[in-house]
Amino acid sequence: MRNVVYILFLSFVLSINIYGNDRININSISSPQFVLRGENFTVSLKLTLPSETTSLELYLHISSSGSLKSVDLKSQNFQKQMRFYRADTESLLDKVYKIDSGDLSSLEGKIIQVNLQLTSSRDETLQYFISTQKDISEEERLSGQIKNVKIYKESSAAGKSLELRSGSQMKLDFSSDGHESPTALIEFWSLSKGNRSEVINIFDENQNELTKISISDFGYLTTPNFFDAEFFKEIFIDRSNWNYFLIKFNTNSGKVKFYLNNLLFHEGILRSIVKQSEFVIEFNNNSREGSLYIDRLKIWSFGNNERLALSNKNFNRYSADSSSIIYENNFDNDSFGEEIKISGDYKLVRSSAPIFSKAPILTVSLFGQSYQLNWQVNDLAHAKGFIVEKSYDLKQFEFVSSIRVTEKRKASYSTTDYDYTDNQIIYYRVKQINEDDSFIYSDAAKVGRGRTKHFTLEQNYPNPFNPITTISVDVQRADEFAVLVYDIVGKEIAVLHQGPLGMGKHHFNFDGSNLPSGIYLCEIKSGDELEVMKMILAK
Repeated sequence: MRNVVYILFLSFVLSINIYGNDRININSISSPQFVLRGENFTVSLKLTLPSETTSLELYLHISSSGSLKSVDLKSQNFQKQMRFYRADTESLLDKVYKIDSGDLSSLEGKIIQVNLQLTSSRDETLQYFISTQKDISEEERLSGQIKNVKIYKESSAAGKSLELRSGSQMKLDFSSDGHESPTALIEFWSLSKGNRSEVINIFDENQNELTKISISDFGYLTTPNFFDAEFFKEIFIDRSNWNYFLIKFNTNSGKVKFYLNNLLFHEGILRSIVKQSEFVIEFNNNSREGSLYIDRLKIWSFGNNERLALSNKNFNRYSADSSSIIYENNFDNDSFGEEIKISGDYKLVRSSAPIFSKAPILTVSLFGQSYQLNWQVNDLAHAKGFIVEKSYDLKQFEFVSSIRVTEKRKASYSTTDYDYTDNQIIYYRVKQINEDDSFIYSDAAKVGRGRTKHFTLEQNYPNPFNPITTISVDVQRADEFAVLVYDIVGKEIAVLHQGPLGMGKHHFNFDGSNLPSGIYLCEIKSGDELEVMKMILAK
């Protein structure tokens, strides 16, 4: 309990006032990054109630397909349900809930936690905003304080996950010996259906605890190393949904980082891991009931930036050119390897983790009026077909061709398209359709069919000018050129150049000493290419 009290105090001291009015501050807001469609999830707020504040009002702005189910308020030795109802007020989002605490006179000056239970959206993204004010200001909207939660459907790409039932434990031994990088990176997805206090423990080969991630009584992530933290951010973990964890540590410097989803919550020095090479990680389901699920466990000797891992957390596999795998398991079969030992009741079950097929990589080559499209498939196991589409404006795409997967080991595909329109830019993309009828698009490949210009006319300098200005042209291909100046009614005023120009930049001076103030036009012609530029003579 002392540990919980200290964490609450530390979060109050270190937290940034995200939003609030003169009386009540919202110190932090936490919500999951991914929520399975149809599941509930929790948004947690940490607030401070100043002295003489005896009640609390909050306003939840939320997109139309989300809804509020319940609101709990907690403090030390105190818990109550908060009232809420739809509020008739304008919002940048679709609807607003007013949340009312009632009498809080016993909590004056204390730190409190408010947990909102929301239901997931049918849309791909649910947006929300929480404030002590009724309206969202333009400044708040522009500052990015509207939060996004990604709503996803189960994908066959997730395969299976490991279920550890109550009282079960999984141990994994690994060694960093024989690997070039002194940095180890551990990443995994976890879902806890039960009141579990520990996430992961890391020991040395003699079972001395090096570090761990655990969950406080109030549901916030913590670690015993936060006393020496260079950075610590208190983050609430929604245990009803999948969460991604990343631990990165260097055995030379002792530098360690902990991430939840994409958020860094601890960074510091852990001297106990310096010069260590043999490690044991443990996952314990110490809850009385409920299961612990683990998926996509990877341990790397990591020479890349951790942002590479974070950006690929939703894919079973990705490449890291300066790193090597020490151990990996997607738990899709019973082959765990000799490194893993499991005690207690466990089994492999269908995974609902947010693990998806990785999009194919598309390249396009132009040959006259034909386009050669080639794409590399990143997820061979789940793809059943491809649809090629093209667009001239990146808004409307039209069908080009379709290809079915007939050989599961085939990683490269290609097709040809012919286009006789006058559009100079075409965008192509490949839609990969998976066995479960989910789909994913490649990035759009842009190809230009227009003829490349072989010169560039730069704006004259100075402009306005009096009486002399310089005109510059950058020639990419030697050719015959004419550089002419006209007045505003089209009368030719001067011929600055007539004849060949070689590659490179060329400069021409135009003297308007004998001309009246006004607008003049500089024209450069070469073959059937022409550019015109406006110049202002101001005497």
